[in-house]
Amino acid sequence: MQKLIHCIDASITAMIALPNKSNNWDIFAISEVHGMGKADYNKKVFDFDFIEVVPLNTSSGLSYVCLNKDNKWGLLELKYNDTIQCEWKLIADFIYDDMDSMLKEQKINKKNSIKMSKTNLKALTVNDKLFQKLITETPQWWQIINNDKEIYYEIRKDSTIDVYYNGGCIIGGLSIDNSGRFIWKTHTKYLLPIPTEYIKNTESKNIQLIDTNFIDEKSLEHIKSNIRKYYPNSSEKGNQARFILQKDSCFLDSEFQFIDLENKRIDMVWVDTNVKEIIFVELKLPSNKELFNGSIINQLTKYKEFAENENEIILSYYKSLFNLKKQLNLLPHKLRNLDNINDYTLCNKPLLLISNCKQEWINNNYTKINKSVSEVAWGVYYFGAPNICDKISKSSGNRHILLP
Repeated sequence: MQKLIHCIDASITAMIALPNKSNNWDIFAISEVHGMGKADYNKKVFDFDFIEVVPLNTSSGLSYVCLNKDNKWGLLELKYNDTIQCEWKLIADFIYDDMDSMLKEQKINKKNSIKMSKTNLKALTVNDKLFQKLITETPQWWQIINNDKEIYYEIRKDSTIDVYYNGGCIIGGLSIDNSGRFIWKTHTKYLLPIPTEYIKNTESKNIQLIDTNFIDEKSLEHIKSNIRKYYPNSSEKGNQARFILQKDSCFLDSEFQFIDLENKRIDMVWVDTNVKEIIFVELKLPSNKELFNGSIINQLTKYKEFAENENEIILSYYKSLFNLKKQLNLLPHKLRNLDNINDYTLCNKPLLLISNCKQEWINNNYTKINKSVSEVAWGVYYFGAPNICDKISKSSGNRHILLP
């Protein structure tokens, strides 16, 4: 039995905890990486062992491990540093009688494995060097991508950009390195084969690209073709893309990762220009078992609690995101006429959106689904094809407002 310790979503974990002959735990870090998802863990992190090891893993780049030494608790922090090993340090000494009081004092939410600090979401600014370079230089490869109407963009809280096609991330974590070059990553299954001189090897399932010069219409179509193999239009990701790219779309954001819930992200964020609200949207297909096994209730509860607990900072973040996307000309067409969303509020309950529905399936299932999520969602919309997600004043057709 072993316990995995990581702070990013990768095929190799940063550390492992193994039981020893004393029935305690030793922690080991990577000693050698062999590639293809394999590594050796022969580097012992501490010269003492632990009664208990409780990893609070995330894929956000910041994780914690609760350690019990001689019946006293301490806290280890892991941070992503562009390597699979991650940086680590002991941020709380072994002085706490119980784990919960330690986490409370350190302002860490055990359930979500994130710092309960509003600094996790900072306002975005156009002054970041990546955005300035895109505005002032407008490189040719960026123009080629911008000319493709099947592609959409999301700006992330670390001031990077992700570029999507059909739900697959073509360009992930676009940023500028110290020499002024654009750097980004993508999944190997989307990219290969391309000229190998453009690839920088990493130990994860993603590869990091050290140049963008190879992006032209031909290579872009090659990547899109590969993505369609994994995410066809009928897939949940394909449906997500169709909603985002529809003519009257008001989706400001997608794949928003703040709460680490078993690697889940908030699917989409809708801006309702009629009631001036920002709304979290969770998308499912009728075939998704989570609609019936209770998982959707837990998922929507997390989104509701997030909106309630961090309302002000979420609003501040999305107002700055709107402004930045406007300056970069990345807003959906229907939102481009707005000067800002400074007077908008955040809806505390998410919308559950079920797409690709047949009317017979809706008739057979909507009562059960509506009842199950009535306390954690403000509504459930059942669509056969992409449609707008504005709030309605009363239930109509296959759009249902829920009363707890």
